[in-house]
Amino acid sequence: MNIRSFSYFLKGILSIAAIGSAVLSSSSLSAQTSSSKPEKDDVSYKLSIRDQIEITLFDEADLSDIQRIDGRGQIQLSLIGTTVLSGMTLRDAEDYIESLYIKNRILRNPKATVRILEYAPKEISVLGAVGAPGRLQFPAEVTSMDIIETIAQAGGFTELAKRNAVRVTRNDERGQPVSFTVKCDDIIRGRATRKGKSAKFLIYPGDIIYVSDRFL
Repeated sequence: MNIRSFSYFLKGILSIAAIGSAVLSSSSLSAQTSSSKPEKDDVSYKLSIRDQIEITLFDEADLSDIQRIDGRGQIQLSLIGTTVLSGMTLRDAEDYIESLYIKNRILRNPKATVRILEYAPKEISVLGAVGAPGRLQFPAEVTSMDIIETIAQAGGFTELAKRNAVRVTRNDERGQPVSFTVKCDDIIRGRATRKGKSAKFLIYPGDIIYVSDRFL
């Protein structure tokens, strides 16, 4: 190979290396940009007590605010006053806030945005004949959990557990305790025979699950 041929060969190698480096750099930047984007709020999530939210009204900075939903499910909305948002989806809350400003003749065409800054801690108690009785934390964005999956997270049933007499206690809308008896064994058997299409029993934040012993 003469000097001129070697020069062309060397230039080709350097060009390929430069292209490869640019592609890798571009891919790395793309991945970094993608991972740095905040996750979108779950549109089906319903606001609950102790959630911290940001309310923004387009072009109305004085009316925008950050608040935590209180124990009654309420916030203090600027120029409106006490407003209940607990139990609403983000879209429902936005629509409701807009309607309040229109109804009270404060804004003609408000554009509200509600964003969750911090999810409220959500706990349940699983007691009795399970592998690891105690409190469990709900995933932040989840509003309910399947009872079988919940008990599995608490270590599953012990050998002496009454699987068809699991008691679930929760407060109703008036704050009064109500109890349900859940036949978990029937639910498990149903899923095995129906390929997961059997009915579910859902657990909500604040619920208490008690699994009794067969000898009690």
